[in-house]
Amino acid sequence: MSFTSLPFIFLFLPIACILFYTIPYKQVLLALISAVFLFLLDQNTFYILLPLLAIGYLFHMFTYKYHGRSHDGTIGFKIWMTAAVTLTVLPLLVCKYTDFFARSLGIEISFRSRIIVPIGISFFTFRQIMVIVDSCKKNINMNPIEYISYVLFFPQITSGPIERPQDFLDWVRSEEFGAVRYEVIAGGIVRVVTGMAKKILIANTLSNIADVCFAERTGINSTLALFGILGYSLQIYFDFSGYSDMAIGIANILGFRSCENFDSPYRARTIGEFWKRWHLSLTKFFTYYIYIPLGGNRKGLVRTCLNIMIIFLISGLWHGADWKFILWGAVYGLILVIERIVKMDPEKFSALPGRIAGRVVTMIVVSLLWTLFRVDTIGGACSIIREFFRFDFHPVTQELMAATYIPEIDLAIQKFGVSDQIYAVWPYVIVGFSLILSQLPVNSRRLCEKKWYLKKTGFILLILMAILSTLSFSSNTAFIYWNF
Repeated sequence: MSFTSLPFIFLFLPIACILFYTIPYKQVLLALISAVFLFLLDQNTFYILLPLLAIGYLFHMFTYKYHGRSHDGTIGFKIWMTAAVTLTVLPLLVCKYTDFFARSLGIEISFRSRIIVPIGISFFTFRQIMVIVDSCKKNINMNPIEYISYVLFFPQITSGPIERPQDFLDWVRSEEFGAVRYEVIAGGIVRVVTGMAKKILIANTLSNIADVCFAERTGINSTLALFGILGYSLQIYFDFSGYSDMAIGIANILGFRSCENFDSPYRARTIGEFWKRWHLSLTKFFTYYIYIPLGGNRKGLVRTCLNIMIIFLISGLWHGADWKFILWGAVYGLILVIERIVKMDPEKFSALPGRIAGRVVTMIVVSLLWTLFRVDTIGGACSIIREFFRFDFHPVTQELMAATYIPEIDLAIQKFGVSDQIYAVWPYVIVGFSLILSQLPVNSRRLCEKKWYLKKTGFILLILMAILSTLSFSSNTAFIYWNF
């Protein structure tokens, strides 16, 4: 049951919100709603994560009580913390990486084909780790209902944002918890509609383009390579930022002000700035719970560069159990190390020519590296990239025209005398429009802050997006980051 499915939008979400705001014992109700969502999402995931949830809570309670007795400086406590975090990560490693390590080492494991990877296990695990660590570092203490509500919080269980425990506790323990705040609810609805439009109207259309381009392995030319690389880069942005908008919006409808996950990342002028704008909650998790404990930037340049490489190798492996993801992380780590050494500051590109050059170069690098996510092998990605740099451009193919076809084009030709050359131009219009949207200085968060939906034009646009998104619902509703 995806966020962009009719049952979720028109049944589950309205019922959940009505129950949440009308029935007392709201913490218990929130935990139950989240558990029911997980069950409806995928029963195998539910049955796997449920016992892990109980074990995680025991780890949290023991850590909190042990820390409370001032044992946190002892060797025994350090051993316990290491063991608790390791055992929490272990199910993720087994489910997600058994097959990868077996293939890499040439080991035959008879049961590996039967291993189920639960949806959202990465984000589930990260939340449990945060509770364990913050039980010691920030003296966090949750009762069982708060723990279930936090770890399984249904707007965020599948792909984040990765909320810090204290922020969630501040909400459920506040007087505002369960109170009807119409302004926050209205803003949440706007974010949901905006995210739905990003996913269904933009990302799914770009997905059709990318599918055609990456399928043409034999007859590919520079034009198809360009559309494939840029189309997929824009698709993954609008898909994941669309999901994040919906997750944040649903949390807002329930009264929770979630952390942001994106800040116009394709406007970045350097790779370092890109990672300060892309998947912000994951970046913060790696920073606070891995990078800083490793020493961060406090132990000299060499150690800082090593820590950066470690973080991005872990990030690459987290995104997927394959060498192509490790290569993706290694390349990003290397680029960031170089930027650190040469002290590349985005503010050096503050003048207009510098801003444009910085954004273009960053966009090219990011888009080329996303190719590793779309193809099956490193060799396949190299072939696509090599074909792009041949600059052997041809007119768009019939398959690419068909991938972007909409009935309104026929209507424009028949009724308004538009040239049939629009079929060949339309793919450029789709990708160009999406690229322009990604470069706008005003993103979803800022639009909501300005309350654009209260103006007549904004309200009409919002209704139009909601209607078009609903009419365009299809079976292609899974979000890309569900795979990670």
